[in-house]
Amino acid sequence: MTLSQEGINYICINFGSSNCCVASGLSWYYTRESQNYPENGGTAQIVARLASGLVDSLTMTNPATGTFTQTELNNANGSTVTIQDAQTIAQHDEPSEDQWCYSVEQEGIANVYDLLSNPAAPDAGQPLWLGWKVKNDGIEPDDFWFKLYINSILAWPYDNFELDAGEFGNWGWEVPDGFQEDATIKVEAGHWEGIPYQGGIQVLDDTEEIIIPIGALACADYLNQAECVAAGCYWWNGSCHDNSPTCSQINNSTDCGIYGCYWWGIPATCHSYPEPPPNCDDYLNQVDCEAAGCFWYDESCHSTPPGGLPDWWWMPVVGAVAVIGVAAAVIVYKKK
Repeated sequence: MTLSQEGINYICINFGSSNCCVASGLSWYYTRESQNYPENGGTAQIVARLASGLVDSLTMTNPATGTFTQTELNNANGSTVTIQDAQTIAQHDEPSEDQWCYSVEQEGIANVYDLLSNPAAPDAGQPLWLGWKVKNDGIEPDDFWFKLYINSILAWPYDNFELDAGEFGNWGWEVPDGFQEDATIKVEAGHWEGIPYQGGIQVLDDTEEIIIPIGALACADYLNQAECVAAGCYWWNGSCHDNSPTCSQINNSTDCGIYGCYWWGIPATCHSYPEPPPNCDDYLNQVDCEAAGCFWYDESCHSTPPGGLPDWWWMPVVGAVAVIGVAAAVIVYKKK
């Protein structure tokens, strides 16, 4: 017989019922030259189909364990599976006989140890990492897997690695940026029943969970305005800060307005007070000059009228002169 124990396990898991080789009750179809041919029967018939080399593939429908090829069967067995091997299976496919079954007894068992972190690392300018161990606490070598979750989000699935009995596997993982509060870290670990990726299934053996202070990012670590503001920080001058700015610290008109300051001057800068009104001599034309209550003469704008009289005195004097002029003219007219 050329069947190895690994080959028998593979056959019982994928071409049997309840992990046992059986004489009947199975359904499948084999594919040849793009045509599908359905059949019913037992484990030995399935192995015979694949061993014949006359089919392209065989797909199990009851139980639906997958699609298989002769090459995959031979690889799982470690050598070529023959028609004679299929005949041997027919002698081990009934409970009344020495029925072949795949047993999970004495398999490797995974346990998680020493799940920890270095939460102080970011303060020391180092990346934050997690570490843990997976140990085979069984009595045989086996294929194992683990899954790392952060806040219930699958962060790292490692689907297949081997450990000898009693052996530890040491694992570490650098935490990416973006965690802003305490995080729940969970590691699930287990072993494979059957051959990984070839009809085998992952069995959960152990789960470890801790809560670690991932630590909030410093305001200066945020690189865009939305995340900065959402974290309760202050965005100005194109970067994130712990505190709001003084008006004189701001270097652009947008932030100047956002923080209630005033952008003015030549060149313009940010101020805590609004731009004062211009002086009369700042106006360069008569319309603007007089609209501002100034005086236009000698082709320029002045804060006082001609002759240097103050602007608070000028208008009443002009009015009085006008009144006196009219009165004088009336007197002269009456004398005539």
